[in-house]
Amino acid sequence: MQRLTKTDRYYSQFGDENTLGNAQPVLDSITGERNSLAYLPSEVAILNGDLAASEKAANKLLAKGFTILVEPSHPLAKSGKAGVRVDTKLGHCQKGIYLAELSKERRQWLAENSSAIFKCYDWQTTQDILPLYDEFSRSYNTTAAGGNTSLMSSEEH
Repeated sequence: MQRLTKTDRYYSQFGDENTLGNAQPVLDSITGERNSLAYLPSEVAILNGDLAASEKAANKLLAKGFTILVEPSHPLAKSGKAGVRVDTKLGHCQKGIYLAELSKERRQWLAENSSAIFKCYDWQTTQDILPLYDEFSRSYNTTAAGGNTSLMSSEEH
């Protein structure tokens, strides 16, 4: 349900990288259904890169409320940077960025060792954080509470 459109950069109808984390749009339906959306920062794995590039990426993500996950061999793991979690298992994380090209073998390993679909984003050419947000939606069927019941009971022709 993520309402992001990809051109040369991602954009959302509900905000940009500075405002999307605070956006909570409400989408009303003619049938009385009401949907509220929230965009929340997620945990992001930094998959590779040197210390300088990794710190720059981590600083941008941490400033927006994201949490960072790296493997023990990553330069950030040894730096002791606040807000960076070190773990040998990336399997529960669903999103990652790469700062240098990922080999086919590394992509295959990520696919095989993830408990869900692992999405990798190229941080070399764009530092878009919009696709890293998790979208949560909540639907309320307000028809039962007096919404537009005539639409629900009308006959189809």
